[in-house]
Amino acid sequence: MFVDQNGQPVSGDIFTQPPADNDPAQPAPDFRETTGAAFRQENILGSYFSSPTTGVEPGVVEEGYNPWADIEGSPYEPYWDRFTDVHNSRYATALKSRIDQEIEDRRTLGAAGWKGLVAGMGAGLLDLPTLIPGGVVVQGGKGTITVSKLALQTAAA
Repeated sequence: MFVDQNGQPVSGDIFTQPPADNDPAQPAPDFRETTGAAFRQENILGSYFSSPTTGVEPGVVEEGYNPWADIEGSPYEPYWDRFTDVHNSRYATALKSRIDQEIEDRRTLGAAGWKGLVAGMGAGLLDLPTLIPGGVVVQGGKGTITVSKLALQTAAA
């Protein structure tokens, strides 16, 4: 049996139910919103290029900065494990924005219903690992060697 965020039993198919805080009076997200949320959540490049943390260095030490003091008692406290390598307030602010975006994306995909599921699957199918799983590694004079051929040759050796 599944339970919701308040510990109450959830019946039916949890994958088709909208999030508990989804307002049915709000219109469903449009194609652009749904697709954007799907690519940010399910696609490596979409996630990387849309992330507020991209380009912000987490390891730069800010003297006296304590990430726990920054998130304690805030909505970010449940995500404390994501702040363990944060050493400056600039990265912490970017990480908070990223968490907010992830939460909003999940709400968008949930509110989109089956369209959100299809958009997420499409974003995953158009991701780099699925597009080049056995891509060309070496192109030589006698032909090409793919990742799968290279793996088989290495295993046989």
